[in-house]
Amino acid sequence: MKESLSICVCAPIYPSVGGIETLAEELASQWTAAGHRVTIVSNIAANGAAPRSFPFAVLYRPSANRLFAAARRCDLFVQINVSLRTIWPLLLARRPLIVVHQSLYSADAKRQGARDRWKLQIARRWAHNVSASAAIQRAIGVGGVVIPNLYEDHKFRLCPGHRDSDLVFVGRLVSDKGVDVLLRAMILLRSRKRYPSLSIIGDGPERSKLEKIVLDGDLSGQVAFLGTKNHDELPRILNQHRMMVVPSLWNEPFGIVALEGAACGCVIIGSAGGGLPEAIGPCGVTFPNGDEQRLATILEGLLASPSELERYRTASAAHLARHTSDVVSAQYLDFFSKALNGRVHSE
Repeated sequence: MKESLSICVCAPIYPSVGGIETLAEELASQWTAAGHRVTIVSNIAANGAAPRSFPFAVLYRPSANRLFAAARRCDLFVQINVSLRTIWPLLLARRPLIVVHQSLYSADAKRQGARDRWKLQIARRWAHNVSASAAIQRAIGVGGVVIPNLYEDHKFRLCPGHRDSDLVFVGRLVSDKGVDVLLRAMILLRSRKRYPSLSIIGDGPERSKLEKIVLDGDLSGQVAFLGTKNHDELPRILNQHRMMVVPSLWNEPFGIVALEGAACGCVIIGSAGGGLPEAIGPCGVTFPNGDEQRLATILEGLLASPSELERYRTASAAHLARHTSDVVSAQYLDFFSKALNGRVHSE
C-alpha cells in the first residue's frame, strides 16, 4: 500500500445520527490517525446544525463539480451502501470502487425495485465488496469479504457502580423493532410471578401504542420510558442493567447496539434472524423473531440464574476485541491494499 492514501467515503454523517453515521465517523477518524487523507461526502445537508469539527474533510451535498473533483483526487472511492447519486464520477475518474454493504437492500428478487436491482448489479460487476455480516453477504449475493462492524469502544465500556436494573431496550420505537413482543413476554412473566424491570430508551411513532400495552398489561410499575439518550449518557445507563433485549421482528443486517450493550456488561437476548446473531456472538442468546413465548422462557431462566449471566459476560471480552475501532479499521486498510494491487475480485 502507498504510505498515504486519499480515501473518498460516501456516507451520511453528523448532524444525521445512526449506525452508518457512527461507522463512517469512526473509520474516517482511524484512517486519518493512520496518516491517510479522508474526505466524507454526505448526502445529508448540515441544515444549520451546531458545528462540529472533524479530523477529516466533510462535503455536505457537494455540487457536481466538487463531487467530481473529490473523486478525481482520491485513490479509493468508498460507498457505505451503493448510492446512485454519488457514484457517477467513476464513469470519468476511473477509481477503484469499494462498497461496504450495511443493509439487505431488497434482497428478494421478486420484490426488488429497479433502483435496488441497479445497485446490486453495480456491486456485483464493478465493486470490491465488503459486507458487515455473513447474513448480508448471503442475502444480496455478492463476493468480497465480511468485515464485522465496530462499536465506539472508547465510549461503551464497563463503569464502576451497581447493576440494579433488569432489562433494557435501545432503539427507535417503530414496529420493526419488536418492543411489543418484549412487552407481551413481560406480561407472560407476570403470570408466572416474575416481575423484571424494563427501561425503554428511544422514541418514535409506536410509543403511544406501547404505552397502552404497558397500561393494559398492568406493567406500569415495571416499565419506564426514558426517551432518547445521547452517546454520552447511554453507557452509564447501560451499565446499570443486567440484560439488553433486541427483539427485532425484521432480520437485522447486523446490530451494533448489541456490541454496545455487551461492552457495558449487559447479557444480550436478541432475535435470531439476519446478522444479529453474529453481533451477539457468545455474549448472549437468541430466540425466533416474534416469539414472545420463547423470549419469556429465556428471560425467566436468566433472571433465576445470576451465574449464567456472569458466564455470558466473561465470554464477551474476546468477541468484543474483534469489533474495536482500531481492529476493524485495520482490516479495511488491508482490504484496500489488496484492492489496489488487484488481489480481490467482485465475485
